Amino acid sequence: MHVKFKMSNPINVQRLLRTLSIHPGLRLLVLASAFVALTAQYARAQERTLTAVNGAPSVIVWKNHHSLQQGTDLVSAGVGKKNSALIVGLIACIVPSGTSAIVTDSSNVLITSGEFSGCRGAVNIEAIGK
Repeated sequence: MHVKFKMSNPINVQRLLRTLSIHPGLRLLVLASAFVALTAQYARAQERTLTAVNGAPSVIVWKNHHSLQQGTDLVSAGVGKKNSALIVGLIACIVPSGTSAIVTDSSNVLITSGEFSGCRGAVNIEAIGK
């Protein structure tokens, strides 16, 4: 539908804005749905301590799950020793073992303590303490 209004008249502008806006009842439903979705997502979030695996001093926080998988595969293949630049681009931050983080699902974290507070990404699930 193409509607043509003369925009110099304020009443025409108001009419156009009303036709483009969402019905008030629908707007309330959308807001309520968003609130429920966000509440459910963060209800699962828990503060945990990240612990390095295999005696390492640090925990790698990868940018996302895809980077976690790629980085783990590259490290396992020994690529990190030959060309570390391939791995560095996949890392969000590296934190000391014992760093606090909010875990939002199986392995997504938000670092909440230390120098890298605010860093977010994915970690090896074995690094998430109880």
